[in-house]
This record gives sequence, C-alpha cells and structure tokens, in this order.
Amino acid sequence: GASIKVLDYGRYRIHVEIDGRKMRLGQDYGRQQSLTDWARKIVVQEDPRKKIASWPAPIREAVRAGKVAIGMTKQEAIVSLGYPPMHATPSLDAPQWKYWHSSLGSYLVIWDAAGRVKDVIADPQTRYSVVAGRGR
Repeated sequence: GASIKVLDYGRYRIHVEIDGRKMRLGQDYGRQQSLTDWARKIVVQEDPRKKIASWPAPIREAVRAGKVAIGMTKQEAIVSLGYPPMHATPSLDAPQWKYWHSSLGSYLVIWDAAGRVKDVIADPQTRYSVVAGRGR
C-alpha cells in the first residue's frame, strides 16, 4: 500500500521512489521475463489495502506477518509472500510453488484443485517460521 513511483530502469534493477525515499528493486531471479514485465507484477496501480481488508481475519493476519495460511487463495499468497521465483516455479498454474525462507530453508506451497493452499512442505523450523498459526 506504499506510494511508489518508477523513476528509471537499469539492467536488472528498477529505480523507484517509495513514500518519498529513492530505492532500487532488484530482479535477481527469474530473468527469463523482461524487467518491465517483472516490474508490472510488483508495482501495482491499485492500493491492495481495501482488498486485503475484505479477507477473513486469519488471512489478513497471515498477510500482515508475511506468512502462508492453509486455505489461502493464490492471490492471497502472492500478496503475502510475493511471486515465487520463476527459475523454481515457472508457471503459477503449477501444483506447487517453491520459495526460500533462508539460504538453507526452502519450502513448497502445495495447491489443491480449487487453487487454495493444501499444505506446506518444509523442515520443521522453516515450516514454523513461514506458516501462519505456528506452522500447524
């Protein structure tokens, strides 16, 4: 929901101003898509706060914490976790998305047929850190 303005495009960076502060956002993974397409995914025109406010309380809490919750939709997961890196999840239609919590801790978000989070597969410590509701 922060105010963001794209100032310029570099090689793998977009130069932006976020709430008046100049920053660079880096496209470190998934470079098989253009920098412009990547920027369109992360810099959105509409403030997401109104949409988030309409979601159930447990989903809103997970989004605020940057965690995944069993039962989340793909849109809710993207708002909470961001897009999965394209080199590990080339299609959002894939039955599982791979994320990294740390350099050693990756996890898989498993989707059911309806497009909701069915499970999260990770080592116990990573699962505890990334799943809302204490990783249950």
